[in-house]
Amino acid sequence: MGKHGIGNMNENDELFSELGANCDLIVGGKVFPHKTCNKVSWVSPDNIRENQIDHIAISERIRWYLLDVRNKRGADIGSDHYLMIANFRFKILAAKKKFETM
Repeated sequence: MGKHGIGNMNENDELFSELGANCDLIVGGKVFPHKTCNKVSWVSPDNIRENQIDHIAISERIRWYLLDVRNKRGADIGSDHYLMIANFRFKILAAKKKFETM
């Protein structure tokens, strides 16, 4: 899935990819070039196999607000999955109407 993804696609990946195509979604972790250690979201208990199985999917309309997606390997969450973090930049528009205060 994507230019910068790692691992092989299985049946679940194909279904997720199809869902993304039907709903106009982008998989954030596959867009940004990072080292493999920053893309891996799961490590097997024997620490041999690694894979990118956790994803952050967003709408194509807000794709340009997404700055980065990577994992945080040091987070203590009690799981064999790594925490995935996405950074966004949103523009906040000023109110056009001014309301009178009484």
